[in-house]
Amino acid sequence: FMGQSDLFAEEDKPIIWFPFVGEDKESQIKKAQEHVIKHSRPLEICPVLPFPSKKLRRSDSLISEYHKWLFDDSLISAKDIMYVPEQNPFETYIKLNQVIRNYDRSLQAIGGCKIVISNFSSKLLSLGAILTAYEFKTAEIDESKKIGVGILNVPSEEYIISDVKEMKRLKTESQSFL
Repeated sequence: FMGQSDLFAEEDKPIIWFPFVGEDKESQIKKAQEHVIKHSRPLEICPVLPFPSKKLRRSDSLISEYHKWLFDDSLISAKDIMYVPEQNPFETYIKLNQVIRNYDRSLQAIGGCKIVISNFSSKLLSLGAILTAYEFKTAEIDESKKIGVGILNVPSEEYIISDVKEMKRLKTESQSFL
């Protein structure tokens, strides 16, 4: 899902980056940001946070955890933070799709933009992100109006279970969503 063959090939269009933020993913977020900056300084970074969420203060906790990265290192404005419902990937897809089209429409005077989506959050939110990228990849629209949307993934290097009892407890509390 690199969008228009290689999202970073053309340097003429500004990049809007949507990192879906989750707990304990700072190293992966910074690696993705380094990759985006290496190829083209993003015009805007729009962090995506889960709200509403099963844990009512989850977004607040994430803002607290990533405060330095969000506001000191990346200079993100609070107005650029996007909130999507944690348990509804289809609403996430609809919101993200609308925001992408709005950015492209606003930037048409300079040739539009490219969109990079990175998911460092839940599987349900990643489903909404993938649906969005898939729609733009398969859209049958005028080539001159095509919006390049790609997924930038930074996989985890390893998984370490530090507390087996806590993992078992979490397993008993987990639930499926339809």
